[in-house]
Amino acid sequence: MGVILRESLALCVLGLVLGLVLTALGREILHAIFPTQQVLISLSWILRSTLLVLVSGVLGAIYPALQAASKDPIHALAYE
Repeated sequence: MGVILRESLALCVLGLVLGLVLTALGREILHAIFPTQQVLISLSWILRSTLLVLVSGVLGAIYPALQAASKDPIHALAYE
């Protein structure tokens, strides 16, 4: 169960970092194209998105992790 949850958290953190980098890049592109347009990305929005990503990632991985933990490894690997 721990492996699935750690994998989910790792993917969430990777997606969060990639999303923040692409957001910053998009902001710079918009600023280059439209210099008078303001795009505000505050720290509170970054923290909210971080919390949302981590909570949804863990909650979304709990059920599959519980299902995988309840299975016998021998039966899961056997071909039927």
